[in-house]
Amino acid sequence: MQKKSDFDSLYPTRTGFFYILWIMCLLIAPLFGAGYLGEKLKWLGDDIGPALAFGLLLPVAYLLIYVILRKLEAESRSFIIFVILLFLVVGLSELWKATRTGDQHHWVKAAVALAYLAVYGLVYRYLNRRHID
Repeated sequence: MQKKSDFDSLYPTRTGFFYILWIMCLLIAPLFGAGYLGEKLKWLGDDIGPALAFGLLLPVAYLLIYVILRKLEAESRSFIIFVILLFLVVGLSELWKATRTGDQHHWVKAAVALAYLAVYGLVYRYLNRRHID
């Protein structure tokens, strides 16, 4: 009998579809929370409040969800893969906007997203190393 890989469970079967939907809800919920918090922190400044919410609290929320998934012994490596893909897409889109407009705001957002991409890449590498050992 063949051993299933992590990606076999993501195949869109009935359980796989709901699994992807569940992970997408885990990814989207902190985005709405950070957006709401960013609006509430606008008294710090129009750019500072949302930057704090998205730049600091969103990655912390993803790490917290990851820790909860690990404690529940759920499949947490797939969640980290989705977070990596999210930061890759956001980083590349902001980089594309920055090269087209030349706006410093987009350069900063691209740098932050790509830095978080590197951090979550290291987390995933650590998980793989620990899983093998």
